[in-house]
Amino acid sequence: MRRVATPTNPSARMLRYELSRAQRDFLADETRFTAFVGGIGSGKTFAGALRALSRIFPRERPTIGMIVAPTYRMLLDATWRTCLAVWEPLLVEQHRAELRLVLVGGHEVLFRSADDPDRLRGPNLHWAWIDEAALCAAQTWPILIGRLRADGEAGPAWLTTTPKGFNWVYDLIQDGMVSAHRATTMDNPFLPAAFVAELRRQYPADFARQELGGEFLQLGAGLIRRDWFAVVDHAPAGLRWVRFWDLAVSTKTSADYTASVRLAQAQGTYYLADLIHGRWEWPEVRQLILDTIRAEPDTRLVAVEATAFQLAAVQELRRALGAHRVALAGVHPDRDKLARALPWIAAAEAGNFRLVAPTAATSRAWGPALTELEAFPDSPHDDIVDAISGAWAALARVTQQTRAIMPGGPTRDSPWKEPRR
Repeated sequence: MRRVATPTNPSARMLRYELSRAQRDFLADETRFTAFVGGIGSGKTFAGALRALSRIFPRERPTIGMIVAPTYRMLLDATWRTCLAVWEPLLVEQHRAELRLVLVGGHEVLFRSADDPDRLRGPNLHWAWIDEAALCAAQTWPILIGRLRADGEAGPAWLTTTPKGFNWVYDLIQDGMVSAHRATTMDNPFLPAAFVAELRRQYPADFARQELGGEFLQLGAGLIRRDWFAVVDHAPAGLRWVRFWDLAVSTKTSADYTASVRLAQAQGTYYLADLIHGRWEWPEVRQLILDTIRAEPDTRLVAVEATAFQLAAVQELRRALGAHRVALAGVHPDRDKLARALPWIAAAEAGNFRLVAPTAATSRAWGPALTELEAFPDSPHDDIVDAISGAWAALARVTQQTRAIMPGGPTRDSPWKEPRR
């Protein structure tokens, strides 16, 4: 998976690489349509780039090929960079504005996004490759292989991807239309052991089977189970609590709820408490937040979602608090809901979460909340999931002793982003 020798006068036949067994098998496969399906970090994109070389340089005449990724950003951040690194000794011209490379011998490579698969129509190609194919729309594949007709030949195409449910990639493999080679993240001998160990620790079991094991799974309802959460009547004294507010300020029946929870940690156990959940207009939510802050003096940090309207709401809350010295932070979520939830879901699966319910009424209140958790990520409402994710990130901020925003105090920072864990 890494280059170990580069000759002075490079030729594709002279480049030497260390490869995993799965990568070697993938490169040796002469089937016209082939897939490398693997966990993250298993060397899929690297193998895809090498397969391109093996299909380009046996030909004496210049070829034209196309590489497709799900989005323009993914194309530039991952696929383009990997190809530049792998092909560097063979690179003649680089046209980033056109997303085009020229290799020795006049071989051209076009890079395109699958945001709109119909825009892939037009060129006649000798070969094609879709990176992270499972994230592309199903029509990407038939449109792309319809381009494989340069010089009157039916050229090859291949896919590299981590699975994403039982989608079109799975169907192609199951129907025998594409030969498949599989690899887990752990099969890559060049990854640091600590990297793999940390992912295993932070990923729930089923998600790890997909993302690390490269298995096709349907990650729908059932990702979270209510029996992971034990109910206790109190938490240990002296904990450093944080509270997160996931705001929604509409009374439409289809709108999300405002949700808020408190979270603290003691000796590896996480305590969820004081759930607030309902539909309110902003004046009511504003007063509820202020009243809750004043009623919870043991809360170290109050974090509020701060996007669009919510950013103005955070500023209004700071003004309303005045001299009341509580750490209040506006949070910019910078990842999708599932990515933000995975670390605490893994902790819950390991049995490290407790629901604090000092009374029968508070215990009953957790019932609908657990129903929502069990429906994630397929539920139409995931406000409580978002509230727990925000509280988890806020607790990490307190634990890492990062500066918080102190209304009325000497520091006032811009909204912070959730830490990547």
